[in-house]
Amino acid sequence: QSHTVYVQVLNSLLREGKNEDGLALFRRMRNKRIFPAAEICNALMKHYLNLGKEADVIQLFKEMKESGIVPTVATYQHVMIACEKTETWDLGVEIIHELELLESNKNDKGQIR
Repeated sequence: QSHTVYVQVLNSLLREGKNEDGLALFRRMRNKRIFPAAEICNALMKHYLNLGKEADVIQLFKEMKESGIVPTVATYQHVMIACEKTETWDLGVEIIHELELLESNKNDKGQIR
């Protein structure tokens, strides 16, 4: 129940351009081990990139993975930008391998097996 409320409020803050308030709420959620969907994380990653906080993008990506949130294409794009700017090549290579593995596990209809 509280997860849904947090996510709705966070989403509203980001849509209204109140990114700093959104970041503050996200930090509170994270402290309580409440994680939103990948799309909300992507919006936060985009904000972090705009602020030049590439290390925060990478940290958020790691927390997403640890909490079981499935990254989207946008997630990977944001993280690859952050890897390039921070010269975190090992993570960039890991992501490329992960994407190659996901691609090789797709069936003829493009669905992951």
